[in-house]
Amino acid sequence: MNCLIKTCRGNYWLLLPLILLLVTTGCATTKPGEAEAESAASESVIHEITVSEEQTAVFVTVKGSQPLSYSAIKHLFPLGVVLYFPGTSLEGIQETYAPESRMINSIVASQRTEEEGSSRIQINLNDDVQYEVSQEGNDLLVQFTKPTAEEPAAGVSATAALAETSKPEAALAETGDPASTEPEEEPAAVAAEDLATGGEPALVKRVDFLMMEQGKSRVIVQTTRKVMYETLRPSPKRVLLKLFNAKIPRFEKRPLITTRFKSAVDRVVPVQTAQMGDIALIAIELREEVPYRVEQQDTGFFVDFEPSTVAPRPMADAAMPKWQQVMRETEAVLTEAAAAPSEEVVSGETGKVYTGQKISLDFQDADIRNVFRILHEISGKNFIIGSDVKGKVTLKLDQVPWDQVLDLVTRMNKLGVSVEGNIVRIAPHAVIEAEKAAERKTKQAEQEAAPLVTEYIPINYATASAVQAHLNEVKTDRGRVTVDERTNMIIMTDVQDAIQRAGEVIKKLDVVTRQVIIEARIVEARADFSREFGIQWGFNQLTPDGRDPEGGYSFSGGLANNMAVNLPAASATGALDFMFARLGGGSTQFKIDASLQAMESRGVGKIISSPKVLTLDNKAAIIKQGTQIPYQTSDEGTVAVTFQDAVLSLEVTPHITMDNRISMLVNITKDAPDTGISVLGQPAISKKEVTTELLVNNGDTVVIGGIIAEDEGTSESSIPGLGKIPVLGWLFKNRLKTDSRKELLVFITPTIVDLEEVSLK
Repeated sequence: MNCLIKTCRGNYWLLLPLILLLVTTGCATTKPGEAEAESAASESVIHEITVSEEQTAVFVTVKGSQPLSYSAIKHLFPLGVVLYFPGTSLEGIQETYAPESRMINSIVASQRTEEEGSSRIQINLNDDVQYEVSQEGNDLLVQFTKPTAEEPAAGVSATAALAETSKPEAALAETGDPASTEPEEEPAAVAAEDLATGGEPALVKRVDFLMMEQGKSRVIVQTTRKVMYETLRPSPKRVLLKLFNAKIPRFEKRPLITTRFKSAVDRVVPVQTAQMGDIALIAIELREEVPYRVEQQDTGFFVDFEPSTVAPRPMADAAMPKWQQVMRETEAVLTEAAAAPSEEVVSGETGKVYTGQKISLDFQDADIRNVFRILHEISGKNFIIGSDVKGKVTLKLDQVPWDQVLDLVTRMNKLGVSVEGNIVRIAPHAVIEAEKAAERKTKQAEQEAAPLVTEYIPINYATASAVQAHLNEVKTDRGRVTVDERTNMIIMTDVQDAIQRAGEVIKKLDVVTRQVIIEARIVEARADFSREFGIQWGFNQLTPDGRDPEGGYSFSGGLANNMAVNLPAASATGALDFMFARLGGGSTQFKIDASLQAMESRGVGKIISSPKVLTLDNKAAIIKQGTQIPYQTSDEGTVAVTFQDAVLSLEVTPHITMDNRISMLVNITKDAPDTGISVLGQPAISKKEVTTELLVNNGDTVVIGGIIAEDEGTSESSIPGLGKIPVLGWLFKNRLKTDSRKELLVFITPTIVDLEEVSLK
């Protein structure tokens, strides 16, 4: 800044008022651009941050020199709300401020060096609560609503607990390994921007358990640097602490068995398998479902549990398997849960599936480039933003996946997204489409210029003509596919890329066809029972010498053999005969002959038929065994002989599903001649048949059908009137009781038969 002053010789004192005037008014000349910049800088200044607490909420007030333009985002890892202020500077603000509030852990204010004239204020929370941002004049008011039923405060602060439990006497090692007493180095401070999942994984250097006052307990996990985390509760008695971009050393992979302590925790098992990659899992198994709270403080995690009402196990019951076995059991249960993706959200309009971390955003007329910068911090991916990407965004979202936010913002501003590995490139939609079209043209030109090669591809298990139809879809316009039926070979002429694609298709289609052996059992059971009682008796009058009485008068039973009652048992198996003579006395005599007969029979029989057949997957198979019965027919005087099948047959078409189950269409018949029924000397045919479709596990046996027939009967023959006399009525009647039971059951057992793979050299 220069001041040009012309003086007159000898009149210096006259210039004194002028000099004073120039000094008081600035005595300087400032360029217009610099003045506007200084004015703009002085217009947006944050000069104070205050915290106040009421009965239902906690308020954080950010005071500015004028209304502030801001963007707000809620982080879950670590828990907190971050405010971005473009074109704003900080004056007289502490970099880190820890207010006396149970809900707010700390407030970190920083001037962003990567973007000149931009500020960032991060409010770290102890509890995941709802928040709302509003403007009141030049002040920005952030309101955190308290929960309706506050959780009990922890016995000690997280920082104090970490420092206290770092002492050797506080370590608990239930496995019998002594706790290390060597002091550990204090980890370096890590900025919140360094929590992305990229870079070298952090190491889990400590997993401990701590009993607290009034039965409360705490699980402590410490890493070499701050990492992102997630808590899961797959069941009421299991809590999972999932650490991203972290490794568990081998010496830390041991369970802590805490069954003898009066706490809700039974054991703590660190788990990390090869399939989980850089995801570390701390599984906490509980003896009952209790409330818990997770807090992250620098490099330490604290999982606090409320007291348990279940008493600890006695020493005899606390015996646990070796920790290696515990690890195997826990890994088998939790590996799938640890490697599972985040909760999916499906868009109703586009049908896209979003799996990113859920975030809350509040933008008011914010630069779209700042939005992408925030998504970079959340996702951990690298963003490349084209120079022609411009626009303003105003939106307010609550618990939305970050990849869905990216999709919404780009569609609203007609932008395109290109993802290559861990890099997300954002440019106008027309630019992205033009690049894709140019890439397609280049690829097409390369194919047209590439030389043609011929490949002879043998087909082992499928038919070449069936595979040819699929190869026509992968060949280029210059390509040609032919089939040699005799050798079952495909001859393909095309560019090398198309031939490689054809080889991949053939590799998936030309595979060994699996086989299924199906065994059926037809069980026929029979049980017969019959019981019959009968009687025969008669009488006659004779003279003492055996002649008829004089005068021709006599009487006797009127049936054959002088039987008055002739009701014998059919096929009697036993009889008692009685004869009574000289019953009348005097000159004549009465003679009575009686025979009591009885029969009882039982019969049990069982027939088992077991047809079995082996067939390829999706191929029908049939097996039969039996006879053909000839029948004589006559048609207009012409006599002919026809044959009717009476066979046992099994017809089945199996299909092996992707999960190694077998679906089948089954038809089983058993026909046999029935000699008990005949027409013109030809026997009838007794038919038994079942047709069904079913799904069976490999190797299982199921009943696919059954018929049960029961026949009970009672018959009685008697002389009218006399047969109904109590007790004596048995002398005048015959009684037959029959009971017959027949059962038919059909079983089927499918089994997959895999051929051993044979490599031909």
